[in-house]
Amino acid sequence: MFDKESSKDNKDSFKLRQFLITNELILWRAVIVRTILDSLGLDIHAGGVSRKKIVDDAKAWFNKDNSDFNEVCDYANLQPYFVIYIYDKVVDSNNKKLFEKKNLHKFLLEYLCTFTEEQ
Repeated sequence: MFDKESSKDNKDSFKLRQFLITNELILWRAVIVRTILDSLGLDIHAGGVSRKKIVDDAKAWFNKDNSDFNEVCDYANLQPYFVIYIYDKVVDSNNKKLFEKKNLHKFLLEYLCTFTEEQ
């Protein structure tokens, strides 16, 4: 996160690397991650019919014809087709139990934040 650079007087100094991703992009990408987790039924603090509705609504949200989905993708600076591609890969990997005992929220958010431009 920090780049080391030497100053003229031979003292070490550090400067923060500049990233093109803003806090606003992180926020909207976190919305996408939360909805992926909801669609998988992970970390939902509700039960019964409410839980089922959350999961079903989240699954239905990942649709290129959904205006809310497209708007969030736009705010996150990601193309809807790319988000759907990532979603499908996560669902497939989750079905194979590849994320068992892993912090999926952290992994997905860090992964999505590696993209600084639209995909």
